[in-house]
Amino acid sequence: MILKVITKFFKKYKKKQKGIIKINGNIIRIDNDIESLQINNGNIFINGKKLKHENKDEKVINVAVYGLVEKIDVDRCNEIKVDGNVNYLKNTSGEMFIKGDVYSATTVSGNINCKSIIGNANSVSGNISKRI
Repeated sequence: MILKVITKFFKKYKKKQKGIIKINGNIIRIDNDIESLQINNGNIFINGKKLKHENKDEKVINVAVYGLVEKIDVDRCNEIKVDGNVNYLKNTSGEMFIKGDVYSATTVSGNINCKSIIGNANSVSGNISKRI
């Protein structure tokens, strides 16, 4: 049942488009859909491919994503902004702002702000708010 809901959610919004990811002000243009963005121990993976970058040890990480995203999984990030819809969003520590719909969002320490939650959202020590 959940798979049907997710599929329906993404078919409704998904179009072939170019995505843009901005990490600490550095712009990364993606020629096709953003299937996944992962940041783990300073390593950045976009659609499963490791991104070469110089500032791996930065203490403050801010991420902005423009377009539809299937999955964002970040171990530490000060702030994540998504200007579009996202299926799965996980940030261990940090704020989340989603201008579109989110199916699943989880954070241990931080707030979740979005247009609407289609599935579930969890924050251990933060607020969850929907904007109308």
